[in-house]
Amino acid sequence: MRLVLFLIIASLLAGCIKSNWIHERKSTGIFDDTVEDSAEWGTYELSKEDFEAARKSEFPDLAKPGDSSPLMVALAKESSGTGTTNCRDVEDPFKCILAASEQRKPSYSYLTRFGTDSMYGWGMASRADGGLIVFSYDSSPCGGVSCGYSLAYRVCEVKAELVKQKSRRQKTVCLKPLISF
Repeated sequence: MRLVLFLIIASLLAGCIKSNWIHERKSTGIFDDTVEDSAEWGTYELSKEDFEAARKSEFPDLAKPGDSSPLMVALAKESSGTGTTNCRDVEDPFKCILAASEQRKPSYSYLTRFGTDSMYGWGMASRADGGLIVFSYDSSPCGGVSCGYSLAYRVCEVKAELVKQKSRRQKTVCLKPLISF
């Protein structure tokens, strides 16, 4: 029993030492099995100026205490513009994001959760140019304070077709990379 416990702990610690944690996973965020190989995900870099600009912005979800996470700052940066739509609190967030993208309106949606040792989640933004970007976030991929956060992103190269029927939910947002639920 002690040996099994030791092996589990050793495996966990070994995973924390790796520097390219996000790039070595085969799936990312809430989408898990429906996101293509994460080796193609890039690291989204944020500067001190990005955090300062986000604090001064009118991005609604940064106004809440504790919501100045790198994920929120990235979403504020990518979906900035006049009339940004919050697709988080609607019945079908994927449909909302795709519709805003078609209309070349900025929008965003995200989902965050607290794990055992960190906050994790995903976010998606449509930009004023019609582009879509998807984020995967972990506040502490190694499970401690010794490592920084991980914020990875993919730009949607081929968007899914918007489901026009109100009775049907949008299950796929992007075809390349495949982002679906």
